This record gives sequence, C-alpha cells and structure tokens, in this order.
Amino acid sequence: NYDILLVFSIPLYSKSLIEYLSLYLLPIPLLIYMYDNVKNLNHRILKVVFQVLFLVQLVFDIVIIGLHTNDIVHCAAVLTYLQMLIVCHLVMFTVIVVMNLKTKNFLNRLYLAGMLVMLACVGYDLYGYYADRYKGVAVSGPKGISALGMMVFIFILIIEFYMNLSYKMMQEAERNSLIKSAYTDELTQLHNRRYCSEHMQQINEEKNAEYTVVCFDLNNLKVVNDTLGHAQGDILIKSAAQVIEKTFGKQGVVGRMGGDEFIAILKDSNKAGMDTLLKQFQANIDKKNKETAGLNLAIAFGYASSYETGEKGIEKLYQKADDRMYENKQQYKKEHPDSRGRQ
Repeated sequence: NYDILLVFSIPLYSKSLIEYLSLYLLPIPLLIYMYDNVKNLNHRILKVVFQVLFLVQLVFDIVIIGLHTNDIVHCAAVLTYLQMLIVCHLVMFTVIVVMNLKTKNFLNRLYLAGMLVMLACVGYDLYGYYADRYKGVAVSGPKGISALGMMVFIFILIIEFYMNLSYKMMQEAERNSLIKSAYTDELTQLHNRRYCSEHMQQINEEKNAEYTVVCFDLNNLKVVNDTLGHAQGDILIKSAAQVIEKTFGKQGVVGRMGGDEFIAILKDSNKAGMDTLLKQFQANIDKKNKETAGLNLAIAFGYASSYETGEKGIEKLYQKADDRMYENKQQYKKEHPDSRGRQ
C-alpha cells in the first residue's frame, strides 16, 4: 500500500471514503461489461438471474451510500454483505464465462480465458481474506494476486484489441479491393463502363454543371488483331489507355467503355483549354509511337461541351461527342485507305 492518495494531502477520512465507494461501485461496470456475454448465451433463466443480481447490487449501493451520507450506517459495517454479493457475482461470472467458452471464435475464447484468470485470482484473494479474518488461518502462498489477474486480463484485452483492429483493417482492405475491381477495367486499370455510367448519372443530378465529354476509339485495332494477334491488340489498347489517362486524367474522369472505346468526362468546358489538351493529346500519341517500335497508335476522338451546345443532359452530350468521334474516324479512313471499317 503506497498511500498514493495521501500525496495529494487528502484527509484520511476522505481517503477511506473514496476507497469504500470505489469498492462498492466496482461490481456495477463489471456487470454491465458482462451483459453482452449473457445475451450471447440466449439463456432465459441465466438472463433473469443476472438482471436480479444487477438490480440487487444497484439498490444495495444506493441504500448504503445514502445511509453512510446521513451518518446512519458506515460503509464498513456492511462490508460482509458486499463480499457476499461479490462472491455471487464471481460464481455468476464463472458460469457465464465457462458457457461462452464453447464459442468457435478464437479471440472470444482468449478474452474469456483472461476473464477466468482474473476471476480465479479475485476468488483466491477473497478466500485468503476470509480464512485469515474469520478463522485465523493464514493461507500459505502469495497474497494480493487480484492485481496480477487484472494485469493478465488487461494484457489479453490489448492483444484482442490489436487483433480485432488488424482483422477490421484487412476487411476494409478487402472491401476496397472488391469495390475497386467492380469499378475498374482489368486490362487498362481505368474506370470501367459501370463507374462512368454512375458518374454521368451524378452529373445529371447536378444543376448548372459545366462539363465536356470526349469520346475515343482506336483506329486499326481490328487490323492489328487479325494480322498480329490479340496480344498485340491488347498492347495497343493499353497504350491508348495510358495516353488518354496521361492527357486527361487530372482534368476529370477517364474510363474504358468497352472494346476499343474510351471516354473522358472533364470538369470544365473551356474551348481554349480543350484546344490545348487536344494538342497535348496528339503529342503524347506521337511520343508513345516513338517509344514503342511498331506500335502505330492512332486514336479517333470527338468532344462536346455544355457551353457550346447549351445541352445539360449528359446522355445527349455523350451522343454528340460520339457522333463527332465517328466523323473523325471516317476522316482518318479517307486519309489512310489501308484501314478497314470502323476499328
């Protein structure tokens, strides 16, 4: 006993009162803490007994504190009754813990094992106290091991908390991974059609939103697939995705709509800004072709902005951009007669 409270110059009577109040009120939070374990058992009789014990403890504490405050009965005079209640609680806790040990969850079993250790230590100290005080028999062995049992229990709680936190982080990571896979195109790692459709729906719900839709389509993909194989065609698709993402990715949402079709939904609709982006887009295509021998990347595109059409519906704007992209593709085929169809 280090009498830590005396360091703060608390009068001896107040120190004693604080200790008694702490002892008398201790079972209440423990009973509340154990209630979840009682509910998990779904045992009607056990639940009723637990509720009765809780009410008895609560009424007992209120009455004793009231009597002590009015100088009718001192807390120390009824300490024996409190100890009897604590014994009842220990028995109840032990039954609850043992019955819950059947759970298949490792963390729950670990927590319950820690609870059993704490209950055993408290029970041992109570037995030693009664044997020494009422029978005059000194129990051989260590004393005051309740603190040790509590430390073991707290240590197990820390382990359980860490493992629960790790498990939840893994679940969150798995959830994020599933969400990403649901909204990401596997080949290009761009947003997929579902994501783009939902994003366009969100834009539709915004009033007076200014935006630009750009549609893209690879030229010569069918020729590449037929002559060089689908593996080379996949390289062409991924190269196109990289160029589109590099040029438009920071300006809005870029996605693959399927096959060789891509889309960019940009946040603003400034013509000068679009002209600059499209020049950069062509420069990035040329750079990619120089970096990759034999790539021959060519991308048809068309865009429509809300500022020029006055159109607020995203679907109609998307259709307008797609029509312009098709016109651009037809122009490319006229200039490159070796291409075949709308590839």
